[in-house]
Amino acid sequence: MSDIATIIVAGIGAVSTVSNGLAGYWLSGRHDEARDKRALEREETARKADRADRLKEQRHEWQRQTLLDLQDELQKLARATGRILHQDLMTVRQRGGVFQIGDAALNDESLAAEVAVQKLRARILADDLRALVGDFVNFCRYANTGAIIAHKNDSPEELEALINGLTAEMGTRYNDLIERLGAHIRSELGRS
Repeated sequence: MSDIATIIVAGIGAVSTVSNGLAGYWLSGRHDEARDKRALEREETARKADRADRLKEQRHEWQRQTLLDLQDELQKLARATGRILHQDLMTVRQRGGVFQIGDAALNDESLAAEVAVQKLRARILADDLRALVGDFVNFCRYANTGAIIAHKNDSPEELEALINGLTAEMGTRYNDLIERLGAHIRSELGRS
């Protein structure tokens, strides 16, 4: 019996060794699988963070470019408005009043600048700046047509004072707007 017991003990030992080896191999595989899964999750998180950073930077770059383009178009609008007001002033001085719409090319230039500014205004993320640009566009529109039409029957002196006042106010509004726009541009540049 002792030979059978020895054989059984040896068999159990062999089976135990094999099963322990298989269990260890299986546990090792599970551990490797869990480690690989954690590594993949870390890589995915890093990729998402990198993608989010790239998108954020692209949005800032897009906003910077919008603000820089807006700066150029606002200058065109201010110049066109100033030229229209100057033309009205010269008409008042030469003819004693305002009798016509004005130079078609100058009006087209003003309209093109206004459309470009409005397009860029819609892309501005900052509410305060978007409102300020809208106010400036409305003022330019009023200065170009509304104010003169409302006062077309005023005396030449009153018209001249009105036009000079509109020109001065446009300059003040433009300077304030450009200062605020510059602050937003500098803020966007500082995000790099």
